[in-house]
Amino acid sequence: MTQNKQKQIVVNERSKDKHRLMLFTLGAALFFIGGGALQFSDQYLTTSWLQELVALIALVVMIAGAMIAAYFYVVLAVVRIKRIVTSDP
Repeated sequence: MTQNKQKQIVVNERSKDKHRLMLFTLGAALFFIGGGALQFSDQYLTTSWLQELVALIALVVMIAGAMIAAYFYVVLAVVRIKRIVTSDP
C-alpha cells in the first residue's frame, strides 16, 4: 500500500469519527432539549391535555435522543478499541 493511500485512509477514518461524534452530540442535545421541554410542561403549563401532549412529545424526543447518543457512544468506543488493538494511527 502506498504512503498516499495510507494517508487517505487515515483522513477518511478521521472524517468518519468527526461525523460519529457530531451524531452523538446531536443525540445528547435532543435528550436534553426533551428534558427541558418536560420540565417546562411540568412547571409552567396548567394541568390540561396540552400539558400532557407537550410531556408526551418531550418524552419521545428524549427517548430518541438517548437511543441515538447511546448507539454512537458505543460505536465510538468500539472504533477506538479496534484502533488500539490493530495499532492503526
